[in-house]
Amino acid sequence: MKKVLKYTAWVLAAIVVLAVAACLWAYQVASSRYEKEWTVHKADFPIPFPLKDDELAALRAAADAVRAKQSDVDKLV
Repeated sequence: MKKVLKYTAWVLAAIVVLAVAACLWAYQVASSRYEKEWTVHKADFPIPFPLKDDELAALRAAADAVRAKQSDVDKLV
């Protein structure tokens, strides 16, 4: 009976050691990837793209038309 408990304790200790080693390895890999400096493409154009005055006026007119249709539908209901 003592041998079974002894072997069980050794197996559990080995599992704990392997789990700790795996956690330390994962932490080291994640840290090295997190601290890495990535090069990115720099955009040489404004983001978001600014709208011209005529484009903005057209969008506002379209939105007003949709609102007008919606208010007409709401009046019928």
